[in-house]
Amino acid sequence: MRTLLARELHDSVAQTLSTMLLDLGTFRAEQHGRGEVLMQVDQLERSTRQALSELRDTLVELRERPSGDEDLVKLVKDGLLERGSRSHIELELTVAPNWPERIPVNTATELNRIVQEAIENGVRHSGARKIVVTLAIRPADLSAVVTISDDGRGLPTKEVFSLRPGLGILGMRERASILGGEVGIESGSAGRGTTVRVTVPLRTLA
Repeated sequence: MRTLLARELHDSVAQTLSTMLLDLGTFRAEQHGRGEVLMQVDQLERSTRQALSELRDTLVELRERPSGDEDLVKLVKDGLLERGSRSHIELELTVAPNWPERIPVNTATELNRIVQEAIENGVRHSGARKIVVTLAIRPADLSAVVTISDDGRGLPTKEVFSLRPGLGILGMRERASILGGEVGIESGSAGRGTTVRVTVPLRTLA
C-alpha cells in the first residue's frame, strides 16, 4: 500500500510541481526589467522547490519505512540534539514514567514529525529561547498527549490566526488526524509563549 501511494504521488503531485517549476522559468524570461514581479517569481520558485524536496523525502520514507515498533523517546531526543547543535535555544524533554518504551512505527513517525514542526515554528517565528517537549499518558480518557511549549512571542490575534494558520500548523493537524487525534494551539499567560498540544487515542501506542 505504501509503495502504491508513493508511486501515485510521484506520478501526480511530483510531476505537477516539476511542471510548475518549468512554467515559472518560462514566465520569468518574459518579465525582463519588472523587478517586483521577478521577486515574486523568485519566492514562488523557492516555495515550489521546497515543496518538491519535502515530497521527495516523503516518497523515500513511504518506500523504505519499516514495519514494527519504534522508540519515540529516542527519535525526539535525537531531533532535539540535532536542532540544538544548530542554535543556542534550550531544549528539554520530559517523559512520563508510564510512557511505553516502543510504539508502532507509523505512530512514532507522525508524532515525531509534529514535534519537529512545532519546534521549528517556535525557533523561527516566535523567537523562543526555551522549548519543552512532554510525553504523557492520560488513563482517565485513554489518550496520549504530546505537548510542545515555548517562551516566545505567542500567537497572533485570533482573527489573523484563524484566517492564516500556516502550512506547518495544517500539516501538524493532518498528521494528528491520521492517528485519530487532534492538535490544539494556545498562547501562554499574558500572551507570551505558545503551547502545541497533540492528543491521540491511547490505542495508537499499542
